[in-house]
Amino acid sequence: MTDLNSYAPTAGVLPAGRPRGSRDPIWNRINFLWFEEAVDFELMRPSPVASDPARPLLVLVHPGDATEDEPSVRRQARELERAMGQEILDIADSHDLVVLHRQSSEYGLRGAANVPEAYLDAVERIHRDGTVLYGDDLETAAAWIIAKLDVASRPNIHLTGAWSHPDHGCVTALGVLLAAANARISLSAHSPSGPGTTEGQWVPTSRAEAFADEDEEGPSP
Repeated sequence: MTDLNSYAPTAGVLPAGRPRGSRDPIWNRINFLWFEEAVDFELMRPSPVASDPARPLLVLVHPGDATEDEPSVRRQARELERAMGQEILDIADSHDLVVLHRQSSEYGLRGAANVPEAYLDAVERIHRDGTVLYGDDLETAAAWIIAKLDVASRPNIHLTGAWSHPDHGCVTALGVLLAAANARISLSAHSPSGPGTTEGQWVPTSRAEAFADEDEEGPSP
């Protein structure tokens, strides 16, 4: 079993300074990890704001995955990015905040053009006031969130990011794992279930209950 206490904050990583700039330590770390394929999970920086289990928790999952360069879905994807970003900014003051990055944050956010400012601003807001995680190991990410942020005591865990397809998607997989720990889950209406679409989104309560009646594998990331 993974020792969650072994995940110490990345040495030298401090709260974000110049947004997406060359001297921003969080984005510099994301750039470094882009080349480190063996990194399954990392606590990049715990929240500088004291966690309060009486507050709801917002978790932005793999924000770079929502960006699209394919011309046929680019406009729709950017509309969803803008809406997710604005939703985060609108509720950030009333929620504890977490972002879970992966490699796509480097090429989909930092290195991409025409990403809506609201989406980038939302990521920076979480960098400033929230917990910053990295990785594709959703089981370990969920275990860390459950152990460190007391999800079962919170009034709600609001998930956003990509993807929220009921049969495959990291938002879905993380949500099922959190729901299994008795967390109350809600899902952003703007979280894409596929490139540029929210059609057929995962429904947290029914899907979590369905997996509880099946095997323990859950959906694929």
